[in-house]
Amino acid sequence: MRIRPFLILSAVTLAVTLAAGIVVSRQERAQSTIVSAGAVFPGLVDRLGEVTAVVVRSQGRTLTLQRIEGGWDLAERNGYPVDTEMVRDLVRSLVQLEKAEAKTVRPESYPRLGVEDVGAPGAKSTEVTLQAAAGTPIAKLIVGNAAVDAGAEGATYVRIPGDPQSWLARGTVPVRSEARDWVQRRLIEIPAADIRELRVVHPDKSTVTLVRSKEGGEGAEAFGLAEVPPAKLRLKRPDGIEAMAEALTDLTIDDLADAGTQNFPADKTIRVKVTRTDGAVVAFDVVEQQNFRWLRFADGAAPASLPVAGRALIYRVPAWKVSPLERKLADLLETAS
Repeated sequence: MRIRPFLILSAVTLAVTLAAGIVVSRQERAQSTIVSAGAVFPGLVDRLGEVTAVVVRSQGRTLTLQRIEGGWDLAERNGYPVDTEMVRDLVRSLVQLEKAEAKTVRPESYPRLGVEDVGAPGAKSTEVTLQAAAGTPIAKLIVGNAAVDAGAEGATYVRIPGDPQSWLARGTVPVRSEARDWVQRRLIEIPAADIRELRVVHPDKSTVTLVRSKEGGEGAEAFGLAEVPPAKLRLKRPDGIEAMAEALTDLTIDDLADAGTQNFPADKTIRVKVTRTDGAVVAFDVVEQQNFRWLRFADGAAPASLPVAGRALIYRVPAWKVSPLERKLADLLETAS
């Protein structure tokens, strides 16, 4: 074996090994700096029973999560139900948040960490306030960027409003600044087996009416079309009727807004009326606006039979889920050969 190539190879191997060791060492040192310097909110755990509201503010937007009997709701969306577990996760994260390293006290440097006041021009930060009765603040925090370069997972830049000192904190704060990210997503849940009649009125006044068969049956065989005699019923696809009946099995929302923020012009809106086997009726309108489907309940508010009863809102729903309801007779039937 030639000595010179061997020595060169050994030197390269040694250099690579040393470099790798230096990288690992630096990573370990960086990670070791993420140590606790005390809780961001000492004693907060003892006051959680006083929390009656959680206010989340971001640039130009405020969301107020209110404690109600049995859960939480969203004040800015007419008391729409909020996912209780999400609220618990947020409050729990504030209790567990720990100071790790003092950062800048210079306001001009706050945007780099995302801890500027939420009212500052172009602010990207989010402010979270835990409130007691009468709006008395228990804890307030500006939540900035995730500290991806801090050498450890689960670190966040934060600052208490009014205090110039910013911090690198151990922990993450699951803040959400959009209403749709807090609310319970399920809107309508009517199993096909609970439908006695489903009637769709199109803008041109044509109708498609599914009626439960007296003979019962499952799937497509469970329903007939009121507009077509059974002897002449010939479906283009066996699942055509079944898809309509199942469209309301688990209808969730993608977004929600105050009533009146979307138009429902008569020449674009379909009316859907569902009569359940127990006699309860659910009626609503669906319209396509800018490639989205929006839904509003016929009486302005959700009926008592639904989990969101009484909420006068409109809802953006998945197009693929409600599109079967938009079918006309010509889309369902074919001429018998």
